[in-house]
Amino acid sequence: MLRALMLFLIFAFATLPTAKAQQMEMNSPGGSLTSNGLNPTPGTPFSVVQDGSLNFEITGDPSVPYILVGGLLSPFSAFVPALNNQFFDIELATAFVFGDGINGSAGFLPATFFSTNSAGASNWSLPVNGALVGSRVAFQGLVVDPTQGPFALNLTAAADFEFVPALTIVGAGFDTFNFPSGNYDFYGQSFSGISVSSQGWIRFGTDVLLNEFNPSLPRFLDGSIGVPAGTTAAPSIAAAWDNFDMSTGTTVVVETAPGVTEITWSGGSVFDAIVGISTPFGSFSCVIDSTGPGTEVILDFSNATITTSIQNVVGLIFIAGAPLVGISDGGTLNATVHEIDISNSLPFTPPAGPSLIYQSFLSGLGSFFDLNGQTLTFIDPTGTGDFELQ
Repeated sequence: MLRALMLFLIFAFATLPTAKAQQMEMNSPGGSLTSNGLNPTPGTPFSVVQDGSLNFEITGDPSVPYILVGGLLSPFSAFVPALNNQFFDIELATAFVFGDGINGSAGFLPATFFSTNSAGASNWSLPVNGALVGSRVAFQGLVVDPTQGPFALNLTAAADFEFVPALTIVGAGFDTFNFPSGNYDFYGQSFSGISVSSQGWIRFGTDVLLNEFNPSLPRFLDGSIGVPAGTTAAPSIAAAWDNFDMSTGTTVVVETAPGVTEITWSGGSVFDAIVGISTPFGSFSCVIDSTGPGTEVILDFSNATITTSIQNVVGLIFIAGAPLVGISDGGTLNATVHEIDISNSLPFTPPAGPSLIYQSFLSGLGSFFDLNGQTLTFIDPTGTGDFELQ
């Protein structure tokens, strides 16, 4: 009965006056739809990378059913007095019931999938086929909420998703790439883009002019990676900064979603100039997640095979495959410098205050790279640069 009434109300929207904008309905505690914890922004769809996943969360009261409607975002929101003056934001001609937890399924999944759990949440992660690139879809929920008048339905905000190709740089070579998009909060500062090096480092901002091949601890500490001396300092991340052989056939892939960026280096090699041998390093990645109250940086070496070679030639020591790994405020916050033996110091919680945490595998803390197979998470819970390492 309630489902039939809901459908009647939806199809009756076409006869009602429409608002002069789209996405008029806002989230509320009794009915909310977010993506990766972020509220939809009118006029700005969430970007979903090909072969990735479309993620969103429905929240409301604990253990209540809801109806999930999909379609295209309408250019004009429909005002619905019968639902306590809420707005329906999906284009009627394209609307379909993806799932109905109130009175039976819509043919996709059983009705039991469309209900919040005991914490009042229902999380969705849908795999994305590359063929969807260039298309869009929107979702809006109707959550049972006794506070919403006689029909007890709370419309969530409508989330619009667009499917975009992953940005893949093939044959990365010895290059640095500027990406002037995305918003990043790092060490209490805001940046509208990043620069990514094929040599395994990232600088916040997009003013990089130079690639830095060999790891330089002074430039990592003073924020001058990739820029001429005297240029404005900026924070950076050494995912695994080394003089890698990134010749044709290697890739650096940058994937972005609202608040989250993942960079993956793969197909390159650790080059030992003394013996003339290149050893594949597998792949490693860096995720920058700014969706929470503080930024997280996740370095994933689970598929890395970085090797260290030490040669003694005529009394001189040469080391290949000895990266610099860590995070740096670039001297902008005067963060306390912590050089640690990472693999033997986890978890690492430094004293309160901005923290610069790193390990140079050329230092006395251990020359042999021992992070293969591990995942490191740098967490700044306050958003002020007070990082800890897990």
